[in-house]
Amino acid sequence: MTVLGVSLLVVAIGAFMVGVVWERVLPAILTFIGGGILSWVLAALIAGIDYSDGERVGVVVKLSRQGWLWPSWEGEMALGGGDGSTFSAQTYAFSVERGSASEEPIRAALDDAMRTGQKVRVRYHQTAQPWPTRGATEYYVTAVEPFGAAEAGAR
Repeated sequence: MTVLGVSLLVVAIGAFMVGVVWERVLPAILTFIGGGILSWVLAALIAGIDYSDGERVGVVVKLSRQGWLWPSWEGEMALGGGDGSTFSAQTYAFSVERGSASEEPIRAALDDAMRTGQKVRVRYHQTAQPWPTRGATEYYVTAVEPFGAAEAGAR
């Protein structure tokens, strides 16, 4: 047998082996990719479900733009009592939903409240799971309004 004949035989055997291995490996690869895609779709559906909604009252102590791929506005509030005189040591972390029509007005209202030290009421909705393209927390602020002393006395 010549060198060319041996080379052709080695190539033929190699091709046969690759074909056999590929028939076993390809379904595993496709299953892995399909499972990954299905997991992402389910996570996206779960992340879009509203879990709860409500209001919180306090003073905005932090507001910053965070993230590399999907930067969003993230903040913290020092929670306060309804009578306007007490604040607890608890903080409330929240996100301003990225890409929403109200993102800029909400961010501006939060920024003004933080700069002036004004006590505010934020309305929010909570999703079942945070999603990095929307914000870092599962709490998304939907409205911001001042919480004044006259309002606190009326309660």
